[in-house]
Amino acid sequence: MITLNLTNTSGVAIVAGDGVLPRSLSHLSIGIGSNANAVIQVGDLTKIENQHTGFTMGELLQSLKQRGKIAFTATDDGLTIVTGSVPDQIVGNAA
Repeated sequence: MITLNLTNTSGVAIVAGDGVLPRSLSHLSIGIGSNANAVIQVGDLTKIENQHTGFTMGELLQSLKQRGKIAFTATDDGLTIVTGSVPDQIVGNAA
């Protein structure tokens, strides 16, 4: 299991269900500059999240990071395995 710590860096509150976060994280609300944690499985990052675009959750998170909407840290078994970089690194290190 991987713990994602997401930080809202967008300057606008992220509200649950507003479509900003990937669907599997859409239950989270994150205030401006605030953090939220989510526990996911490694496979969650690599399965298709959006059938219309073909993007995975990992790709959607990377896109949000690159657009300055979020920053994130991933932790697996108590060890930080990546700090806001390409989600493929999370998969590679956790697998």
